[in-house]
Amino acid sequence: MNMIRPLLLIMLIFIYTAFCSCVSRTVISEQIKAEAERVSFKTLAQETDKYEGKTVILGGYIIETKNIAGVANMTVLQTPLMSGEEPSTTGRSEGGFILSYNGRLEPEVYEKGRRATVAGKVAGRANEGTGNCPEPCLKLEYLQIYLWPMYESPSYLSDEEERSALYERWFYH
Repeated sequence: MNMIRPLLLIMLIFIYTAFCSCVSRTVISEQIKAEAERVSFKTLAQETDKYEGKTVILGGYIIETKNIAGVANMTVLQTPLMSGEEPSTTGRSEGGFILSYNGRLEPEVYEKGRRATVAGKVAGRANEGTGNCPEPCLKLEYLQIYLWPMYESPSYLSDEEERSALYERWFYH
């Protein structure tokens, strides 16, 4: 009977720890999150003028990063954000955006295909035909960026095995 209480306490601690580790972490600072507008990309693209100068948090896949005359422009294919502000892997996109940063961003680090979550001030819409930016294409001024870890799958896996491995990494992460 004396063993039941410590065992129960250990189980509760384990369950609490497991629960806390599943709670989404945040990758954008609390200060920026507090001032950010909660708006869909579709609404943002349709009503860009209304949100100009406001802070937003967006995510997606980097298409390219270019440095010209002390300014870095990172073009991103937008995807919806999931829990923890992680860009979705479903491939659903409603357009793209260009993040401008005063300084240099290394193209080898901010490389094509990397997932990123960014916070920025809406600076309008990019001109049509601007680089590789999918339409509609918004312009953001850099506030903060988070690059998600890259996962490489072994080349010997079939597509089905790769999807299964990706699911397992997501589920058990």
